[in-house]
Amino acid sequence: MAVARRPELPHCIQLPIEGWSLITEKALSFALGISSDIRCAHVQTEEEPDPICQDWEKDVVAPLREAGRCTPKLDTLQSPFCYVLAPVVDYILAVERESRFIPWYLDRD
Repeated sequence: MAVARRPELPHCIQLPIEGWSLITEKALSFALGISSDIRCAHVQTEEEPDPICQDWEKDVVAPLREAGRCTPKLDTLQSPFCYVLAPVVDYILAVERESRFIPWYLDRD
């Protein structure tokens, strides 16, 4: 019987976000429950920072820090027009290369 083995290092959670919503809040809450390495990626198509970028420190980081919890990192990805898929995929692959990513695997023994 195959047994799933968990990696010994913590997971790096990568969370693409468009803006702050109930879905974003729930996804971030779930991520905080399973990892201390959380990286949120937001694709910005305008020159001016989006509201989530402007309010991230105040609305997300500060309350978590006050509660003694880990704080997620927000990476802003610039993209012309409304191209969001390619920057997000490139970001995910770059984070996996830089982190100590260990995929789950099945032990066949």
